[in-house]
Amino acid sequence: MAKIVIIGLGAAGFAALMAAKKTDRRAEIVVIDDKTYDLMHPCGLPYAVEGVIDSFDKLKHQLNLAKMKVGHIRPFRAKRIDPARGNVTAVNESTGEELAVDYDSLIIATGARTFIPPVPGLADFIGRGVFTVSTPEDAAGLRDVARIGGRAVCIGAGAIGLETAVALRRCGMEVTVAEMLPGVMPRALDADIASVLQAHLESLGIKVMCGAKVDEICGTDKVEKVVIDGEEQDAGIVVAAAGVRANTEIAATAGAETGNVGIVVDENMKTTVDGIYAAGDCVQTRALIDGKPFTLQLSTTAWAQATIAGTCAAGGDAKYPGVTGAFVSRVGELDVAAVGYTLAFAKTLGYEPVFGKIKDMTLYDWYPGGTEITIKVVADKKTGRVLGAQAVGASGAASRVNVVSTAIAAGMTLEQMSRLELAYCPAVSQAYDPLIKAVDFAIRKKR
Repeated sequence: MAKIVIIGLGAAGFAALMAAKKTDRRAEIVVIDDKTYDLMHPCGLPYAVEGVIDSFDKLKHQLNLAKMKVGHIRPFRAKRIDPARGNVTAVNESTGEELAVDYDSLIIATGARTFIPPVPGLADFIGRGVFTVSTPEDAAGLRDVARIGGRAVCIGAGAIGLETAVALRRCGMEVTVAEMLPGVMPRALDADIASVLQAHLESLGIKVMCGAKVDEICGTDKVEKVVIDGEEQDAGIVVAAAGVRANTEIAATAGAETGNVGIVVDENMKTTVDGIYAAGDCVQTRALIDGKPFTLQLSTTAWAQATIAGTCAAGGDAKYPGVTGAFVSRVGELDVAAVGYTLAFAKTLGYEPVFGKIKDMTLYDWYPGGTEITIKVVADKKTGRVLGAQAVGASGAASRVNVVSTAIAAGMTLEQMSRLELAYCPAVSQAYDPLIKAVDFAIRKKR
């Protein structure tokens, strides 16, 4: 009977064990995880800070792994992998107890950790005014302080940084967002689409500073000031939301190859060490568009990758085709969605991209309830192949981007997308959908 050990119980760890059980119901599966609870939904943390989710406990789930006949070693941190002996050493950091767990196949699902930029004072004040939004405990502390009021600075304008900025603003705080790059959500949005989102943030009373460098965090016993581009700003709260970094250390010490952004895996999610697989936020995979190295820390991506890893670790055969990069975030009253490559990133990869962009209404102007939506579709001028899309609006952004994600996965061209039949009802959509209009604009530029 095969024994499969999984390190980490997030979206990837859970998906891996489910896939492994379906593939080989006789397999012995053991999970090693350092949390005191089972599964946690980190994407919900900013909304719990805001109060939309009224309890952080709702983001925690007990899975009853014993009933599923899955072993669960917790709270233990996997400390060392010995591929030659086929075992993992795990340690309980509270008691110092160590365990050696044997495996036939191993799945690393160690996720990612919050990146703390090398800003003077930032690390020093963690717990004394500097917060991350990575665990329910951290986020609950942030919410409690935020409800008192005052001023806050969010370092980073990615999804977590912006969602948290809105949450703090709705708690009654004065909020500044500082982003080193030229626009908000710089990995996902081109400057023109980012400007729509930035304008919305500013309409909520949030100050957005792009192309801004945080020089220092100042205070005595707690945070009192933040220096941005040489100017002091009063602040009692600083949120470190400058992204995450893959947890690759245990894989690297086991001899697995790691790239710039994660553990290197093949199409079976297998590492360069026999018998060891990896999935989720800790891995470097490839873009489905062209096979170039790519990583994206999203639950949807982690789940898809781990399903492959769990299947293969249990003796099955499955292949992960690559990441399309589809994501959506709710920021204030806007949905912000994107997939694939931005226009700017496509250029850096050597493409000659074209794009079509439209600002339109989700419904006809004669039907009540329509909302404005901005859509941008990016394609390769030479082949016409769709490379990406971005959408911002009060509704409908995710559904359009999901269509483009499917088109990317199918290798569709602009012309093929233009002929898609999308559902129509005046209470739901326009007959000539804004997405298809953007595609047709791109076709005209391509010609």
